[in-house]
Amino acid sequence: MWQKVKNQTNSQLLLALAGAFIGIENPTEVRADGGALRYLERQGGYEIAVFTAPAAVRVGPVDISVLVQDAGARKPIANVEISVQLERAETVLDQRATAELATNKLFQAAHFDLPLAGTWSVCVRVRGPAGDAEVVFDMEVTDSLPPWRAWWPWVFWPIAAIGLFLFLQYRNRPGIINKK
Repeated sequence: MWQKVKNQTNSQLLLALAGAFIGIENPTEVRADGGALRYLERQGGYEIAVFTAPAAVRVGPVDISVLVQDAGARKPIANVEISVQLERAETVLDQRATAELATNKLFQAAHFDLPLAGTWSVCVRVRGPAGDAEVVFDMEVTDSLPPWRAWWPWVFWPIAAIGLFLFLQYRNRPGIINKK
């Protein structure tokens, strides 16, 4: 009976550890249609919501997703053209947002590779059945993460696995009586 309880406890511990490692993310990865709601405004006949991923925008890849809704009915409008322009000092980045780049097809997304930290001016232009609209806001971009943040999980998990193995070996050595 003790062996069954011990095996069940070990299995639960290993399952919890595996779940923790599956949840570790690569911080340099960009995921479309997620992140933070950066700006929301009613402009003309539209309600324009702008999202960024990652939520903490850093130098490097960034996804800017835009959701355009009818301001009255609050229903998504699919047949709009959206352009996104980012500007900082003399650096200007301009792209057309498309549904093809978006994971959620209610959004239109544009991908950028930001070269500089600092305050960027973001201009989103919408052209559609209710006319033209433009929203402008500032977005703070911080320095990129150090390179070790991208590969630390690959160094850590073998150390954790070896530590877990040694702990289980120590716990299951002969002469130890588990009292539960």
